[in-house]
Amino acid sequence: MVQYSLDRLHPHVTYAIADSIGVSSINAEQNSVTIGAKYELSFNTVLKIDYIRIKLLNGTQGFFLTLPDEDSANIVSVALDLVF
Repeated sequence: MVQYSLDRLHPHVTYAIADSIGVSSINAEQNSVTIGAKYELSFNTVLKIDYIRIKLLNGTQGFFLTLPDEDSANIVSVALDLVF
C-alpha cells in the first residue's frame, strides 16, 4: 500500500494478490487494485472513498460465493466515520 498525506487529504493505492491454493478445497485466485482517499472533515469526522477493481484468475470464482458472469468486478465504497 502506498499512501501520501496532503494536509487533510490522504490518497492511497493498494495492489493485492490472493489465492487459496493449499489452504482450502475451493480453488480461488484473484488480484485487486484499490484507489481511494480519506479526507479529514474535522478532528472527529472522516470521509472515505474507495474504488476497487477485482480480477479473477485462471477461471476460478475468486472469493465470490458464486461464479460471476464476468471475470472482473468493480466496487465503490463511501463511508463517513464519526468518533464521539
